[in-house]
Amino acid sequence: LVPLRPFVLRYYRIVWLCAVVSWRVGCASLAVRGRSAAAADALWEMTHRVNARFVYDTVASLGGFWVKLAQATSVSSALPEVYKLELAQLQDAMPADDLPSVHRLLEAELGPEWRSSVKLYDGPPLGSATIAQVHRARLRVVREGGRVEEVEGVVKVQHRHVERSLLIDIGASQIVALLASFAFPHLFQDMRVVVKDLSVLTRAELDFRIEAQSQATARELLAASELGGAVFVPEVFPALATRRVLGMEYVEGENIKEVRRRGASELEVTRIVTALVDAFSLTMHGEIFNCDPHPGNLLVETATGRLAVLDWGQARRLSPAERTAYTRLFMAVAMEDTLLMREACADLGAPQSDFAGPPDPMPNTMVGTLRFLLRDTKQAAQARGDFEQLEAILRQVKGGADADVQISGGVEEICRGALLPFTKTVNLLFEVASSLDVSLPLLQRLISSGYAALLAASPFDVAAELREQLHGPPRFVLAPPLPPAAPRPPPG
Repeated sequence: LVPLRPFVLRYYRIVWLCAVVSWRVGCASLAVRGRSAAAADALWEMTHRVNARFVYDTVASLGGFWVKLAQATSVSSALPEVYKLELAQLQDAMPADDLPSVHRLLEAELGPEWRSSVKLYDGPPLGSATIAQVHRARLRVVREGGRVEEVEGVVKVQHRHVERSLLIDIGASQIVALLASFAFPHLFQDMRVVVKDLSVLTRAELDFRIEAQSQATARELLAASELGGAVFVPEVFPALATRRVLGMEYVEGENIKEVRRRGASELEVTRIVTALVDAFSLTMHGEIFNCDPHPGNLLVETATGRLAVLDWGQARRLSPAERTAYTRLFMAVAMEDTLLMREACADLGAPQSDFAGPPDPMPNTMVGTLRFLLRDTKQAAQARGDFEQLEAILRQVKGGADADVQISGGVEEICRGALLPFTKTVNLLFEVASSLDVSLPLLQRLISSGYAALLAASPFDVAAELREQLHGPPRFVLAPPLPPAAPRPPPG
């Protein structure tokens, strides 16, 4: 059971945050009336700066589920830049637990002799995020054949009380979902289902043993592919994987955004982002993919320039049927095929309406909205303009006078159930690429691996069939040859 006092206090702080931000925005909306454009812009800038700092301070002190939401939001091109700058600090700079607490947890998870396997370095953690903090260490691991080896590694240690806080936050997040539906009715109708599905993904991060299995699977998948020289996943050590502790290899590198800040060439940044998108093209049509590719989880190795994909707590495992369904979903978006969209969604457990029911344009809207999510990446300023244009279009559609053609749901229809990992991942990929000012045909690159997999799984040898039709004798006669034309009569 969750203790009542922290439960009430966390609820109160979330309600207060929503109330204060809403009040300031409402006051600013009234204050800008009748003012010049320059004065209105200055007033909005000041309001956003105050609100952004208030949101950051509140979320950082609350931690848990709210930081997960803030991390995903911090790369959104829909937000004013000041919010993105403040919330970006939450990607790997959360308050850390003190060292005695870390030692107690290591003893509880690894036993009283934990120091024989883990030798922590002095100093603060390398990073502290939502669920855990990471310390550099010398790790004693046992290889195949019983050979003992000491390696440079890191230890991921779960924060104290994070599980209890998450249980409270999942309930309180319904308030934010209702507020979003009230503030943006043209975008969201009922976000509570989306928040609930997101909480399931977050809850799975609490068991590091599951993360270790996911990370090992992804490492093997990428290492065996042609991308192994450009993208990799750090090695995990099973003997140091418990519910709240995870040991893995140390990667010397820098955050993907730091590559741009240090003045790397456009060619280098484009190479790294292209490798990132191609890796997700492979894994989203494979056994497992990472649902949380925000910049804090992407590291560029100093020695090799390879991209390391970290933090496999939010990972989606796919059955063979689901892999095919995801590929069909990509192809439905590319071809704007609503029938294929219905089939793919049904295979993923998110069926849409059929022709037997009343007219419902939601599948068409889903195709269009997913195509928008999978649009070509571009500079951040242009990406924000795209979102404003989409918002205006959806506002007009939702406010249409003809009830027969109104959208029956909101944008949350593409962000629920099995579609949530898909939309969350592709949106983060777009935002990361655009924030680095890299232009890529996102849909084309993401669909490539899936299309190849579909051809490979086909019972027909497509390539041989094409070769035979192009170079072999004709195999089909569409109509008998026409008789010779009758001679024309001489002109009279």
